[in-house]
Amino acid sequence: MTSPSSSLGARYWRARLGRWPVSSPATVEDGYTVLVPVPGDLPVFLRVALAVIRHQQAAYRVETIVLPDLVTTVVRDIVKQAQDDWPGRLRMQLLPIPERWALPRLNNPGRNHALQLITGVAHSSSSHVVLHDADLFLMEPDILDRQYATCSKRWLACLGVSPVWDPWFADHDRYPAATWELCARSDWLKSLTSLASSRPMTLYISTT
Repeated sequence: MTSPSSSLGARYWRARLGRWPVSSPATVEDGYTVLVPVPGDLPVFLRVALAVIRHQQAAYRVETIVLPDLVTTVVRDIVKQAQDDWPGRLRMQLLPIPERWALPRLNNPGRNHALQLITGVAHSSSSHVVLHDADLFLMEPDILDRQYATCSKRWLACLGVSPVWDPWFADHDRYPAATWELCARSDWLKSLTSLASSRPMTLYISTT
């Protein structure tokens, strides 16, 4: 039986995330935005993520957006210090109200990450986005540029770097892509609706 509180929560998220937030940037630039969702109470992940991205080639990178689930003075300071000599544009985007205040109290990492992704895509000004995993070390300095170039050249809606292993999907001959370093077209993501559906959105992406 579904409790009244969970039913109320489901209704809230259906109303809140029935569709992507409308965002109309003045111009949409060809290239990609790196989205960096980070836990605000663990600033070490932000330091690691920015250090990794800084050493990536940026031939097609339009901007980098830091998306903390909790805003702290330390997080603000790290972003501000990195902006001084950052290769390209770097900024922080806050989660919308009221989730900015409510999510830290709900203690739901999955919901945090979903709102970080939605917020980042809604505020990006590029044709594509790349979702960077904050604790992932990239050994190839051109991997993000290559992700975008391949996705753009082949007119792919999205492109992952590796599949997520799940026996159920494997038994049904389906291979969902991992979200780390996932590259996707911004307009395609914004065209998806029913974000709060009880059925999870799975991306089936060729990694070849």
